Amino acid sequence: MTTIQTPLINEEYGANEDCQASQGTGYRSIREGRQTNTSAKKIDSNRRNSQKSTGPRTLRGKKMSSANSFKHGVFAKCVLIRDPDGNESQAEYDNFYALLRQQYMPVGSREEGLVSEIVDLSWRKRRVLRCETGQIDLRLADHRYRRQHMKVSLEGSHTALEPAAELESLTDHLLLPPNEEADKLLRYENMFNKQLRHLNAELDRLQQRRKEAPGPAPITADLGPSKY
Repeated sequence: MTTIQTPLINEEYGANEDCQASQGTGYRSIREGRQTNTSAKKIDSNRRNSQKSTGPRTLRGKKMSSANSFKHGVFAKCVLIRDPDGNESQAEYDNFYALLRQQYMPVGSREEGLVSEIVDLSWRKRRVLRCETGQIDLRLADHRYRRQHMKVSLEGSHTALEPAAELESLTDHLLLPPNEEADKLLRYENMFNKQLRHLNAELDRLQQRRKEAPGPAPITADLGPSKY
């Protein structure tokens, strides 16, 4: 016989069944048309088990767990990377925000909210371009290291080295990230471009409607009948 589990909503807190499991509320089971409450023993067991699951304890585990939240969102939780190695500063972000706000000149909370979203998405898009540049720099640095290593290995041997100019010309193929990384960056960039187009269109619509809205009627003073 199939047992169907349905969420028991706590009217006071509006919590779902997952939250209520830790509050001791349990589930309602519908079996053969009858509703029965989960036993107190089962509820107590669920509560004890939930207390045992405390998440990662080590610093490494916590960092890995945190990284999972933005692995496929280009740091979706973090508009600004606080880590020094991220090369992002609050002052740079504030200047970027002020520049775009001056460009869009929002009026009212709705326009301000749209501009804020545009700034955040544009900032993340810049990060994608930085990542692309970083991938290329990494490939070029690896190429230089390998070339220097080859030069050291061939010193003292009778093997002739290639001319430096020719070696330099062999770096053109490194001016794009590897295929897998390039595809990922392109997906992110396309996603951000699509969202930015939508936000800009919505902001344009609001601003156009605001500009076309009739202004307040002019105030005319009633001076009464003329004495002359």
